[in-house]
Amino acid sequence: MPGGRRIRIGVMLLAIVNMLPAVEADQSWWLPAVALIAALVSCGLAAPDGSSRLPASILYTGVFASVAILIFEMFFVTPSVHILDLAHFMGLLCCCKFFDLRTNRDIGLMAVIAFLLLVIGALVSGTLVFAAAVIVDATLGVWWLVIFHVRCQTESILNRRRAAIPGRLADFGVTEQVDGVTRRSRHLGVVTASAAGMVAVSAVLFVAVPRGLGGSLFGKIRQVVAAPITGFTDQVVLGDSGLFQSSAPVMRVRVTRGDRVLDDGEYEPYLRGATQEVYTNGAWQRTPAQSFIYEYRLNGGATVPLTSANFSDRSDSILSQEVWLDDIGPYLFAEYPPIAISSGDFVVIERDADNWSLRLKYVPDDAGHYVVFSLMDVDAGAADALARETVPRVPSRGFASKIPKNLEQFAIELAGRYGDPALPEDHEAIARGIESFLQSEPFTYSLEGGGDRPIDRDPVEHFLLDSRRGHCEYFASAMTLVCQANGISARLVSGYYGGEFEADKGHFQIRRKDAHAWVEVRLPDRGWVKFDPSPPRESGDASAGFGLLGDLKDLYETLQLKWSAFVVAFDSDIRDELVGHFGRWFLNLKEGGQGAQSFWRAAKSLIWGPEFLSAGQRLLYWVVLCLWIALALLLMRTLWIVLLMIRAYLPAPKTSTSTLVRRPEARFYDHLLMLLAGKGYKKTPEATPREFAGRLVRAHPDLSEVGEITEWFYAAQFGRIGLASDRRRRLKEFLQRLREEPSFGVGRINSKQ
Repeated sequence: MPGGRRIRIGVMLLAIVNMLPAVEADQSWWLPAVALIAALVSCGLAAPDGSSRLPASILYTGVFASVAILIFEMFFVTPSVHILDLAHFMGLLCCCKFFDLRTNRDIGLMAVIAFLLLVIGALVSGTLVFAAAVIVDATLGVWWLVIFHVRCQTESILNRRRAAIPGRLADFGVTEQVDGVTRRSRHLGVVTASAAGMVAVSAVLFVAVPRGLGGSLFGKIRQVVAAPITGFTDQVVLGDSGLFQSSAPVMRVRVTRGDRVLDDGEYEPYLRGATQEVYTNGAWQRTPAQSFIYEYRLNGGATVPLTSANFSDRSDSILSQEVWLDDIGPYLFAEYPPIAISSGDFVVIERDADNWSLRLKYVPDDAGHYVVFSLMDVDAGAADALARETVPRVPSRGFASKIPKNLEQFAIELAGRYGDPALPEDHEAIARGIESFLQSEPFTYSLEGGGDRPIDRDPVEHFLLDSRRGHCEYFASAMTLVCQANGISARLVSGYYGGEFEADKGHFQIRRKDAHAWVEVRLPDRGWVKFDPSPPRESGDASAGFGLLGDLKDLYETLQLKWSAFVVAFDSDIRDELVGHFGRWFLNLKEGGQGAQSFWRAAKSLIWGPEFLSAGQRLLYWVVLCLWIALALLLMRTLWIVLLMIRAYLPAPKTSTSTLVRRPEARFYDHLLMLLAGKGYKKTPEATPREFAGRLVRAHPDLSEVGEITEWFYAAQFGRIGLASDRRRRLKEFLQRLREEPSFGVGRINSKQ
């Protein structure tokens, strides 16, 4: 069959693409290299029918070798990630199957294996490689599937024709006609509809099944090979992969104290964004409890206090941070604790009543500017005033960090070197001691991740007791857990640190590579105090470089950050917040009043979308809105068809004169007319059923049975004679061929008559 070679090449390419996410997760790049070589060799050795010229014994040997490698990796390699071992086995099985793609069943089996490889990639990958594989499957993969389905149907038609009219296919020109149907198939429309349906279902699953600790169906599996996170994130997951650095700018900050601008010799920025205090199996999150949020409306640049405490007598201790955001997001970054803010670009901000994090209620489309004031040198009086403004989160019962036993024992021994954790006055000395311990040898700072960690070993436990090498998230996690293990309140903070001071402009340039994690410890009479246990970073700038290559790397890292922050780290808290935003928006639409004017205002708001969406989010909103409209129309059509099917089994309604409109046993004729209309044969109102059947019989030999079926209709409708079982069987087979075979009853088969 023409085109079979293209179908085989297509399924091989899909298999190679779908194995890339799992390959990228454990850096086993040898597998796609072997698969690509196998695909090229198989294309060179393949016969026209798809069979291989290699002896069957060689293929069997390859399969047995794949099984042996699977057993070896699962039982004799330590550590072993079984789901990745399975991915290696399926990849090697694909390499063997490339040489044996003779039948449609072989090709279909290859497609199933390719899909399973993508499923494994979804469980272990959190990078853009998986996103790219999904895009390929949703477009080219769906296109391939449609063409493959058409080819299968074509072969099925030809096989039936050969059985029904042996030796006469050439006389009727069936091959030419079938290929014409294949060429005329509306592949693009089917592909577009299928891809749209997949996107709609994926969007629903994206919101309904969040990822992350505490609300994820795949959370624990994804932690086996965690994704590298670049830039700031409020979802810290410790992974063994290295971190990417990016020189893409995030914000510019001018810092003043009194009337004097501070430079890098006087001040090091620690601009906090989010905090987490609960740790489980390498992942940090906020305590899953009700959080009180304070809202503040900014009035055109006026300074708005974030606390009712009066700090006017501490003007020399107030730090002003003027921030220009280049990469805007929901968080506003500031030194702790922020006490006032002003902005002409933002409308409403939110302050977490527990950790004092600042967020935007409505994220604007473009960059933003704000000035935030923070209190430095917090003493006992200021700490008490701030404590009165703090509403602690009430955690769920028993919800606390899960600290491994070995780590807990080490933490107690370490804290005992610097003081007694039972004495509050010793907490600061203990915290300083832990900070110094982590900053000293043999601990080293590295962006390479957590090292070669056994799969059953906790990441922080492995870092503290074994590798002693990692990036800032490992150091901050270690100090936080050591403090918590000794009953000292501590939390992990993520934000930005440092930056490049540009003396000519008087501000700090903060880039993505300046994303950092540190610790806040609650001390008596001082409240939450900052500690940074990370040692100085290793020399060498891993920035993107210059020119086109540098721009492309920056673009990739930016997209990776977006994917990590909004897809990989999408958890139940973010889902609830998103649903809450839309819930309040729909409530505002509902409260808009009644009447035509309110209706059109609500319709306009629904089409435009919520005001808090950014430009990219609004475009996605429109896509999803169109998908929902298409889905609603599809459901309405499906419901209509179901109602018609139900109606066929119900007694027919009678008119006021008790005249029967259509007897139930004669309704098969309506189904016949609908299928014939789909083939291009529409019955005109003036034509009787017998006249219409006569024209069909003369038009095409495939429709020769329509005349006899029409007589069955007359007998059922007017003679009140039901169909016998053999007639029902023949009618069902004829209607099935009309519905399922694209070429049945169409084309120029009877052109010679």
